[in-house]
Amino acid sequence: MPAELTAYERALAEAIIQSLYHRGRLGFEATILTMNSRGATLFEGIANAAVYMAYGVRALDDLPGDELKLGVKLAELQDKAKNNASYLIWAEGRSGEETAARIREECLVSAERADKLARAWGGHPLLGRMYLPSYQYGLELVLDLLRTHGEARAVPAMYSVHGLVDCVTVAKAIA
Repeated sequence: MPAELTAYERALAEAIIQSLYHRGRLGFEATILTMNSRGATLFEGIANAAVYMAYGVRALDDLPGDELKLGVKLAELQDKAKNNASYLIWAEGRSGEETAARIREECLVSAERADKLARAWGGHPLLGRMYLPSYQYGLELVLDLLRTHGEARAVPAMYSVHGLVDCVTVAKAIA
């Protein structure tokens, strides 16, 4: 959507798109915004922090049970693999093959996942440069907002109760 639209106009446009999807006039892909956006970074952070919010904690060690901690850590390792794939390919100029081998070893992802991250996703000129790092940054941002402002203030702002927000504007909505 054009940047010159107001928040109201963007929300209205998104509502129209959703309506067209529910009436079978648009495919599912038309309903989702590009995942390499500032909004997607915040949304990925909210999704990745959901376990923390569900248990009312802000740190891995505060989660109950070793299995839950392990599951969260494995998810975070996959996000680290996404971030590392992006960095290795775009900042260091590494090949897809070298990147896949490295993130497979360092981040414990399957060979299939490492290949996907190092080639189709990581090598994409937009997704690879922007989307892959957004997972890790989004989680760090959301956990920081929760620690700094508390759940009662941060959650409504993150869910756009005070106006549409993204990873850059959400802190202003909390204040």
